[in-house]
Formats: sequence, structure tokens, C-alpha cells
Amino acid sequence: MKKTYIITDALTAIGQRLAHELAKRGHNLILSGNDYNELEALHDELKSYSDAHHEVFLLEQAKEIDWLNMVDKIDSTYDGLNGVIFIHSIETEDNDVYNVSYDEFTEVMNEHVWGTYLGVRTLRNQLIEMKETKIINLVEPVREETFEHNLYYAVTGAIEGLTHAIQSELRKEDLNVYTLSYRPTERDASFNPNDDSAVGTIFKILDDEISNDNNETIIIH
Repeated sequence: MKKTYIITDALTAIGQRLAHELAKRGHNLILSGNDYNELEALHDELKSYSDAHHEVFLLEQAKEIDWLNMVDKIDSTYDGLNGVIFIHSIETEDNDVYNVSYDEFTEVMNEHVWGTYLGVRTLRNQLIEMKETKIINLVEPVREETFEHNLYYAVTGAIEGLTHAIQSELRKEDLNVYTLSYRPTERDASFNPNDDSAVGTIFKILDDEISNDNNETIIIH
């Protein structure tokens, strides 16, 4: 059955990989990001997989007008949404969380935490039209050795808290919210993100093979 999904930050490595895998399954995709030419290039790569209808969309998650424009696009092009996959790429100039400035901390939180809330709130009616809708937050890891000392955990925790806050209300409407977060297997071990595991976990969620009854963050090792 053909479904329709939004992928935010679709130009990230895992966003592109998810786009290809979902397109191979014949699903419609709305690919969002901040570089229209690169989104168009990704769009062109997906055309050969099926007759699904894909759209590209410039999006800053913390801007309500961008989400409202996306609602117009959904209403004019699709019957509704089966899910939104938020890709959160956390980048700061300094790896040490204690050296991050107030402005930088606020900017990161605004984009990822407020942006997620804004997106879910704005798209709520489009999501409600289709039961068993999935909202997935995937917090991408940084690649540096100082993984566990940076802003990543602060943002992950905030997104997890937001997930818990809206979960009970959305469940009344058959909507399920998930947060996925990478973790190193040992405290001092070098960290190599397992994107295979992340992609596999996302598809298990979409295929109803993973439930979220306990509202806990799903850890990707």
C-alpha cells in the first residue's frame, strides 16, 4: 500500500538513505531541507524506483510559515500523511557542552525542539486523517571522539521530554511518537554510528513491528 511520508533534513546521509529505501517501496515522499538544488538532485535519483509522487520543500523547522506552506502543499497534492520522520542533526562549534554559548544553545534548541513541536502541531489535522500514523524523531550522532560531552545529549533529552509530553494526547487520535537516539556501547569506547541499525529500526516502526508502550527512547548502538 502506497503511503506518504515527510523526511526533514533529507539531505543528511541517513535522510538520503531513508528516502531511497522508502522510494524503493513505492511510497510518496516530501523531502525537506535547506538547499533546493540538492533536494532536486535527490528527487531525480528517486524517480526510477516507482510511479510514486515526490515533492521537494525548503523548510526551516522553527518557522511556522514554512510548516503552513507545507500544509498547503499536502492539501493540494496528497490525501494526507502516514508519518513524519524528523532527522535531527546536532552541530555546534565547540564539542564541549560547557563551552556552548547561550545564543548557540538557544538556536539549536529552537530548531530541533521547538521545530518538532511546531511541525506536529501544524500538521496535526493532516496526520489525524489517517490512523496509525507514525511520528519518528531520529537524533543523529556527532562523529567526534568527544561524543558524550557535547550538546547532543541535552538536545536528545529535550526531544525525549517533548515526545513524552505529547504522546498521551496523540495516542487518543491513534498517533504514535518515537524518539531514536544513538549511544556508544561503552562509556569510553570510540563511537561508530550504526546507520544500518537505525534504518532497520525505523522500518520496523513503520511496519508495526515495534511498539512504544513504555514511551522510552529507542537506543541505536
